[in-house]
Amino acid sequence: MNKFAFTLAEVLITLGIIGIVAAMTLPTLINQYKEKVYVAQAKKMYSVITNAVNLYNADNGSIGDNRTLMDYKKTNTEVTKELGKYLNVIEMCDSQSINKGGCGGSYRIQDSKPTNDGTGHLQALNFFAEVRLVLNDGAFVAARRETNADGNCYYKWTEQLKDENGNFTGETRELESSRCGRIFFDTNGIKKPNKIGADVFAVWVLQNKVHSPDSEGGLDTVMVDGVTIPLEDYVIGAEINSN
Repeated sequence: MNKFAFTLAEVLITLGIIGIVAAMTLPTLINQYKEKVYVAQAKKMYSVITNAVNLYNADNGSIGDNRTLMDYKKTNTEVTKELGKYLNVIEMCDSQSINKGGCGGSYRIQDSKPTNDGTGHLQALNFFAEVRLVLNDGAFVAARRETNADGNCYYKWTEQLKDENGNFTGETRELESSRCGRIFFDTNGIKKPNKIGADVFAVWVLQNKVHSPDSEGGLDTVMVDGVTIPLEDYVIGAEINSN
């Protein structure tokens, strides 16, 4: 009776082919898994924050009007603290505490794509340097009030203009928004990737609703389409066009 068996060479060739196929497909599978995690975490946090705003309004007689939470007389720290009463907060830190290592300490955030900071370097962002809530699941939350002294949801600021290469020109322009404020969240706190559009997003608080914008991370794309926006990796602070 003849017995069939693979030779050592055939086994090695087969293992080599399997290894090549795995090397080609594994990164794609890992990226697909990471995206599903990012989407699930972002959706969860948007729901948590929306619920917290609604609970605050219910307790303060301001259902359907977010101007009470984002009242002009309040500082960003006060707004964040009041919002925190309706979140599972384990720690809250101000800028002084954060600079000393509190609530995970200082860290920098990448934009969704490489952006000139105006000085010829790739910019870093940090929405959690002034005040920060740490939730029981490790997420960070910070609120920024954008109402005016008239009690309206109207925010005006000055933007430095840039040339075609992204460098500051020295000129400015006035911009305005009808937001009452924004609530930023980082779904996994100090852990990487610390990138807008992956684990960092902004929620817009309008007068009569909480909104998932398509800017500042593409949260609307996450909520509606269940996918993250295209992201590019870069080194924060690197010189533009450096070798």
